[in-house]
Amino acid sequence: MTLIVTVDCGSKDAAIISHGKKIGVDIIVTDHHTVPKEISKDAIAVVNPHRHDCEYPYKGLAGAGVAFKLIQAIASEIYSEEEYKAYIGECIDICAI
Repeated sequence: MTLIVTVDCGSKDAAIISHGKKIGVDIIVTDHHTVPKEISKDAIAVVNPHRHDCEYPYKGLAGAGVAFKLIQAIASEIYSEEEYKAYIGECIDICAI
């Protein structure tokens, strides 16, 4: 199985995501652009602060910020608190670029 994580795109690309699923590619979308009425049901996840069901309080994140929030969420689940802080400290510069 292959995984693609988009950054700053994908909310409106349901046909491409469906094709990916058909050929065995899982897709996680991280985006901040306008969300269509129907989002892809074939994506593993569509992470976008503009989704009507998103409770994240700040809707003005750039695409890189949305991707970083995904990294934070995953890291907080797999690392101890100390490891999490070290990991985030190591990758924050890359995320800022």
